[in-house]
Amino acid sequence: MLCSNKFSHSSGSLLSAVMAGVIALSIGCAERPAPVSAADSQQDRSPAAVATGVSSENTTPAPLTDVVVGTWLGQATLDEVALEQKLAQLPADEQERVFVIAENFLSTLMAMDVRNDGTIESEIEMQPMGDRPIRDSTVGQWQATQIDNDQLAVELEELAADDSTVITKRSFRFYPDRNAFVMSVPIPAELEGCQAMMIFERQSAVANVAERQETEQR
Repeated sequence: MLCSNKFSHSSGSLLSAVMAGVIALSIGCAERPAPVSAADSQQDRSPAAVATGVSSENTTPAPLTDVVVGTWLGQATLDEVALEQKLAQLPADEQERVFVIAENFLSTLMAMDVRNDGTIESEIEMQPMGDRPIRDSTVGQWQATQIDNDQLAVELEELAADDSTVITKRSFRFYPDRNAFVMSVPIPAELEGCQAMMIFERQSAVANVAERQETEQR
C-alpha cells in the first residue's frame, strides 16, 4: 500500500508554470499519432534520444520508471474526420450535444510532475463551452505496477482538494523517442471510435521557469 503521510495540497501553480515554459505546443493528431511499438519503429539513435532512454547499438534503454520522471503537459486530441462522420449519422439535436462533448473534451489540458521519490503532482483544466474554466489539482504518490515493453502501468494514490483520497490505475504508452506518451483516461461514450486520447509531451524548460518564479517570490 502506498504511504499517505507525504500528502500535501498543491499550490495550484503547476499548470501555470508549465504553460509559462511552453513556447510552442505541438501536440495534435497530425503531429503525434497513436504510438506504435518500439519494436516496429526505427529507433532514434541521436545523443538526445539516448539520453532519454532510447537504445542505441551500445546502450541499454533506461527503465520506464526512470523515463517517466519529469514534468509533462498533456492535451486531449481526437480524430476530427471520425468525429465528423459520427456527427453526420446523428439527428440534428444529437449532433449539437455530441459536438459540445467533443469540444469540452478537446479543451482539456493537464500538467503532471512525476518525481523519482514516488510523489506526483497534477493539475487539470477544462474550458466548457459557454462557461468558466474548471480546474482541479491533486498531489500524492505513484507506484509502478507493471512494465511491458513501451507501456508502464502505475497506481496513483492522490489527495484531492476536498481532502478525499483517490486511488486510480493508469497506463502510459510511450512513443519510441520516449519524450511523449498516451495516458489512459476515461473517454465519453459519445466519442467512441474517434480515437480520443490524452497525449503528454515532456517539458524540458519547466523546471527552470518554476525555480525562477519561486525565487522571484521570495
